[in-house]
Amino acid sequence: MEMEKTRGGESEETERRKLILLEKVKECLSQKPDQRREESPILWAMDVVKCLQSLKMEMPSPDLAEILVSHLCFDNNNASIWKFLQQALSVRLLSPLHVLSLLSSRVIPNRRSQPEAYRLFLELFSRYAFSLDTAVDDACRDKIINSVDSALQLSRTYEVRLSELGQLLVLLFFTVFVGLIDSTFDDMGLQIKSSDIQEGPFGVDNFQDMDMDSRGNFSAEKNEHRELLRKKNTNMAMEVLAKLMESRKAVVLLRLVRLNMPEKFHGLLQRLWFSEANNLTSSSMKPVSQFFERLSANIFKVCDFEYQLNKGQLVRMLSDIRQPYKRLSYCNSESVQSACWAPFDIYLEHIMDGKQLLITSGVSMLTETIMLLQVFNRASWQETFLALWLSALRLVQREHDPLEGPIPHLESRLCILLTIVPLAIANIMDDEAKFCSSSLQGAAKSGFMEIDGHGYQVDGKGQTSRKNGLISSLQVLGQFSGLLCPPASVIGAANAAAVKAASFISNSKSANCGSVCGTHSDSYINAGGNLRHLIIEACIARKLIDTSAYYWPGYVSASVISFIDLPPVQKSPWVVFMEGTPFSNSLVNLLLATPAPSLAEIEKLYDIALNGSVEERSAAAKILCGASLSHGWNIQVCMCTVLMTKIPKLFCTLCFDQCLPKEYEQAFLDLLTYCGLGMEEHVLRYVVKLLSPPKPSTHTGQRSYLVDYMPMLSVILSGASTIDTVHVLSLHGLVGEVLLLFMVFTPRIPEVAASLMPLCEVFGSRMPTSNNISSTNDEPSIYMVYSSAFLFLLRLWKFYRPPIDQCLTGGGAIGGELTLEYLLLLRNGRIASHNYSTQDEFNSDQGQHEYASDKPEYVDFYPKLRAWYCQNKSCVASPLSGISTGNPVHEVANKILNMIYWKMTKSGSSSGNSSTATSNSLCGSPPSTAEDPYQRPMLPAWDVLEATPFVLEAILTACAHGRLSSRDLTTGLRDLIDFLPATLGTIVSYFAAEVTRGIWKPVPMNGTDWPSPAAILSAIDSEIKEILAAAGVDIPCGSSGQSPPMLPLPMAALVSLTITFKLNKSHEYIHAVVGPALENCSSGCPWPSIPIIGSLWAQKVRRWHHFIVVSCARSVLKRNKVAVAQLLRSCFSSFLGSLNDSTSLLSNQSSVSRLLGTIIAAPGVSPSLAPGFLYLRSCRTIVDIQYVNGVIIGLVTEYARELATRWTRMDSSRLKSSQASLSHAAAKAREVAVLGASLLCLSGGMNLIQELYLETIPTWLLSSKTEKLGEVSAVSRILEGYAMAYLLVMSGSASWGIGSTPPAWAMARRARVVGVHMDFLVRVLEGNISLGCHPATWKAYVSCVVGLVVSFAPAWIQVVKLETLRKLASGLRGWHESELALSLLERGGVAAMGSVAELLDVIS
Repeated sequence: MEMEKTRGGESEETERRKLILLEKVKECLSQKPDQRREESPILWAMDVVKCLQSLKMEMPSPDLAEILVSHLCFDNNNASIWKFLQQALSVRLLSPLHVLSLLSSRVIPNRRSQPEAYRLFLELFSRYAFSLDTAVDDACRDKIINSVDSALQLSRTYEVRLSELGQLLVLLFFTVFVGLIDSTFDDMGLQIKSSDIQEGPFGVDNFQDMDMDSRGNFSAEKNEHRELLRKKNTNMAMEVLAKLMESRKAVVLLRLVRLNMPEKFHGLLQRLWFSEANNLTSSSMKPVSQFFERLSANIFKVCDFEYQLNKGQLVRMLSDIRQPYKRLSYCNSESVQSACWAPFDIYLEHIMDGKQLLITSGVSMLTETIMLLQVFNRASWQETFLALWLSALRLVQREHDPLEGPIPHLESRLCILLTIVPLAIANIMDDEAKFCSSSLQGAAKSGFMEIDGHGYQVDGKGQTSRKNGLISSLQVLGQFSGLLCPPASVIGAANAAAVKAASFISNSKSANCGSVCGTHSDSYINAGGNLRHLIIEACIARKLIDTSAYYWPGYVSASVISFIDLPPVQKSPWVVFMEGTPFSNSLVNLLLATPAPSLAEIEKLYDIALNGSVEERSAAAKILCGASLSHGWNIQVCMCTVLMTKIPKLFCTLCFDQCLPKEYEQAFLDLLTYCGLGMEEHVLRYVVKLLSPPKPSTHTGQRSYLVDYMPMLSVILSGASTIDTVHVLSLHGLVGEVLLLFMVFTPRIPEVAASLMPLCEVFGSRMPTSNNISSTNDEPSIYMVYSSAFLFLLRLWKFYRPPIDQCLTGGGAIGGELTLEYLLLLRNGRIASHNYSTQDEFNSDQGQHEYASDKPEYVDFYPKLRAWYCQNKSCVASPLSGISTGNPVHEVANKILNMIYWKMTKSGSSSGNSSTATSNSLCGSPPSTAEDPYQRPMLPAWDVLEATPFVLEAILTACAHGRLSSRDLTTGLRDLIDFLPATLGTIVSYFAAEVTRGIWKPVPMNGTDWPSPAAILSAIDSEIKEILAAAGVDIPCGSSGQSPPMLPLPMAALVSLTITFKLNKSHEYIHAVVGPALENCSSGCPWPSIPIIGSLWAQKVRRWHHFIVVSCARSVLKRNKVAVAQLLRSCFSSFLGSLNDSTSLLSNQSSVSRLLGTIIAAPGVSPSLAPGFLYLRSCRTIVDIQYVNGVIIGLVTEYARELATRWTRMDSSRLKSSQASLSHAAAKAREVAVLGASLLCLSGGMNLIQELYLETIPTWLLSSKTEKLGEVSAVSRILEGYAMAYLLVMSGSASWGIGSTPPAWAMARRARVVGVHMDFLVRVLEGNISLGCHPATWKAYVSCVVGLVVSFAPAWIQVVKLETLRKLASGLRGWHESELALSLLERGGVAAMGSVAELLDVIS
């Protein structure tokens, strides 16, 4: 009650003061006219000031403003009172912001009836539009805000909470600005009738009525005077608008609205479009038309407004430095700004590492990289796309003659060139098409397109710019003949593409409706085809360009076109197949070697694979995995025409914007599905679909229907599990993202894993039906299908990783590695988000099958798989524990041991002590005799796998204690794998764990007990040193002269086992598991182990010699920090030039070819790897990856300092023109930072970049380097800070993007990391943290970080706390970087608008 009484007393006191003030104002305004002439308004102001002081009321006074405006409008509308109002504003008795707000709400709507007041208001607005008095107390500020908001309803109109006078100024200026434009339209008789244009803030629709009502109140003479005044007011309003737009302050305020309230700014643009739509061609309206043209031009500048930083200061010049333009030269690919576009080459080569599965699709990551580099390089789309194509071509040419080995080869590189790159470009086109579509739709609804096409012209240019850039880049690409030479394996496809273009031209000339391209697409025809022809076909297939490309000059030679007129050479095998010819060996071989020409053939094959006879199913599956899968990049999918014949009313329905009928929905989805996709994507979808065949409606019984598909599944698993195919699946990504704008999904690794799990569960649980269960026979068996599916599944996650790596890097998505649960999480998340897009997309026999591919999958759904999965993790984590006699696992293990020892005894290969082991068992009890020991046991595969670890422990222990010879151990392991190849997964996992535990003694690799590498070990050591030396690494890495060489027993057993495997195509699925496993296991052994293993394998497979030596060289870098540092230094020197060369650093052109090499290995020549190539193949296996951060930062700063030092040492004549030469030095420093950022991102991903922001850079800034560096020039320190700032912003942009809507996980991390780093900068600026670096370096770093973020990543600023932005801006202003501070705050969101308005005084 007491508080209420107090508040009531305050309210009464306030009202009393207002009444006294009101009486004082009335006293001043009620004087007689003759007295009013004698007393000037300044005397009135003095009286009012005395009154305010006596009443202890604040100044400027909100109460006085309300009293004056309400009294002035309009009972006392005379010049003296307006002069008093102006005097009160000039002496800070009133707030201009407050007065203008109150006047605008009263004067503008009544400007016809009060033209004098309107004119005076225009003068006041012209003078005080940018006035902002922030030196008021909180109570006065709140009163002004509430009063203005009550008058103009700003918080409701703009949907913001007003808390600062600066915000009020921005919104008031925009409101009055738009109101004056509306008033001008209305005064000229132009009515804005479109419902799409937002209603004006002052209700312009009622102006005419108010004018009509007021005419009778005036005499004819006065009415004529007022009418003249109204016309003058219209002109004056336009003059005021023009004057305001000449001020950069107005541009800042309008830009704030555009950035933070784009829909409101769009309303302003709509008014400008309206002015252009109403073509004011009459002579009397010509000045008005010219005014709106100038106004439009000035307002459109708001969209492109950039602060012109003072180039007189070095730091400002660096923060605003632009990419120097270089005219394209077509003699070689190095001329197209190769240094700026190096991240393209580096990223594309990085994703060719077959040992790393991509967490994000290659298409998505490449799309982000394209957008990023286009922004950072400020390049045209022609330059961007041309650089991308050249990088992809260099990628292909780098492996023109590939090394032999179990690694992805040319097919994967061609997939990147002809599938991944076109799909990434399609994503970019799609983003622009969506934006332009929404813009054009808004323009059409506003009526602008119907009037003069202005909306189409504005947006149309943007809509076609990227497509024009693509077309231009493809036309220019023809001049890079050296990169377009096709590898031998695709010469036929390139010729077929050229012949197809020639056929199209020939047919169009002869007006022949028939198609002859199929009959002449013979690979034996030499049509001069090259990789450009394949690129063009890939782009046409994905609707990026059309067939007009065939008519480009020089695309097809005249001789080829004339050849097309000859009769067909032979009928295509696909034509024979589509005519219904049954499969034969010759036809199958032809279909295997030739890509399918269209989707119809693939659909027919899919139907045969499901519904044909046993032989036909296998043949169809085999053909699907042939050339159509590996070389299906450039085939045009012609489903649009087929679907349109089924739905003739579809487009009519869409064109008239009607609701799509239910019966057309699936047809429309199919249409969208098949438009814009190449054959490879479709074949991948069908192949993965066949891994989960549908359950026929006629199936009955307890037996799984999957068994009926066993022959077909065996072929599909064999074809789909090749190294190149798995890598292609990885390139398409782990996360199911939408391709193009059509919600179409290409199969990814999670979908493959989900398809394999039911196969493993079913075939692993099934008991073999005959003694002939060996998987080595030609006939498919239960064990063969199970092993193929199981080993395929294991390859999708790093099951063989040693425990030490598990501890160092963690698991799942956080640690950068994959687990089975994470794969299924990705897959189920995709299904949940896009379930509607995975409906049956096939037209063949839809009603007869039941698909389950759109249902979530979990490990718990498959108990046998889950049991093995848990056992495997337990086996990796800790040694095995014993099992009791009578346990089912014990019985199975004894059966397997009996089988192994029986074969040893039968073959006579057992040593003398192995006979005693035939009666050995896991627990010492005699083996069971219930089963014939001369037969292999018939057991479900899961039971065999469950017992395998105990079998391995038993025979490994027996060998360690001398009860089993090494030869018998190897023979037994090989027999176990022959029995069930899937046991290889358990063998690898068990041995890898045992190697890292270090509990087994090393054994001599002497050629007696174990195979000996001695014959070529020294040669392998020498070649490893040569490869490392060629890459700039000089460290001792030999086998240490140990004789004989030694390996831990599990490692010796594993390598001895693997060298017994046959090397043929049918065993590729085994080698794909063995290779990475050996490399990971050997990393847990002392160094000489790797050359020993490499020597043993090089003796086994001579044609893999170079591949093996390269793999051994890569492994040196895993734990050797010195080698890593040397290799990174070599990467920088090869790309930029050596620091030891006194002239090359500034003069040499940076070279991607020197960094990554032009070719991996020439035939018959020992491989010599470029340093960048070697690093990219090794970086993801480096154990102490945090060490890389420090090394790269050191190299970037060292090169930046040296660049500046050499610039300052130039002769005086060069120094006089320092702007150009320093700009060149800064550009070279930027190249250093780009290389460093690229290597950092690919080395450790987002975790390493986070450490860069939170730890490495702050530590570098706080540590003192003066003692180490000695005397360093100021320019060197500034360039050092600039290079580090560019490294920071570039690496962060590459990791989590520069857009405003990144994925949720990226958004959260970006906000946290960027915010913490900005807080660190503020703490240093405030003096709370002491610097260790030079002040010039610090100032350059901070200024350039802010400048680069403002220019390239403005979306980052909106996630930083407002208080941090204000303090950072305050620090910049202290360095006289006021405009940079303003630019920073301008992008801080709605909350920062007030802070920007408070800095308007710094703008000239």
